[in-house]
Amino acid sequence: MSRELDVVLHFTFLTISLAVWYYRRRFLKERRFLFIGFFLLSTFLFDGMATIIMFNSYLQQVLENSNLFLYHIVTPIRFSLIMLFYYEEIRNPQIKKAILIVIPAYVLMSVFLSLFVQEIQEYNVYQILVHHLLTTIAVLYYFYELVTIMPFVKVYTQPSFWISVAFLFHSVLNVLLEGFSNYLSTYSAQHYGVVYTLFSLSNYCLFILITLGFYLSGHKLNANNEDVSGNKR
Repeated sequence: MSRELDVVLHFTFLTISLAVWYYRRRFLKERRFLFIGFFLLSTFLFDGMATIIMFNSYLQQVLENSNLFLYHIVTPIRFSLIMLFYYEEIRNPQIKKAILIVIPAYVLMSVFLSLFVQEIQEYNVYQILVHHLLTTIAVLYYFYELVTIMPFVKVYTQPSFWISVAFLFHSVLNVLLEGFSNYLSTYSAQHYGVVYTLFSLSNYCLFILITLGFYLSGHKLNANNEDVSGNKR
């Protein structure tokens, strides 16, 4: 997959997701969905700046052909927004307290790694791995509560369910791909394009599933799984 095609598809799915979030905002009044909207907005802004740098030869010269410093900044922001979403979603008070500790701890860890381990112009793989591992744990606990506390709810009608599916799929796949890409960069660099394509596909799926969650926010189903919200399905 070419970089140009990836950029077009990436921003197409991301823009659609942002547009649906804005359009359905009257059904997404809970604060947790505001965090997801900000997550998408921060992704749009920083990915947009990274793309401009990638295709601008002057900026590449000034910034030593690297836009990676942007991800040292945005990764803690996106992680914090995801954790705040689960702070609102999860009911266990102990887990909620743990989330409030994890957020500043992760930010401090990110600053330390950027200053002393993987500098600002390097790929921040440690930040990203910890981000995805902690996100996976939060999502799995959310699913645990969903099954144990609300076992009879049609979860597939809940926006938070699809948003969590999106984060789980994206995080697990990215952890696997980080390990696989490290192997390929060492032993089979010519096949790295496959991993790049899979990274891109994981982003597309993330935006598509979040969009699906936003869309379902306006539909209320009765016991027979019929839409009673007045919206056409």
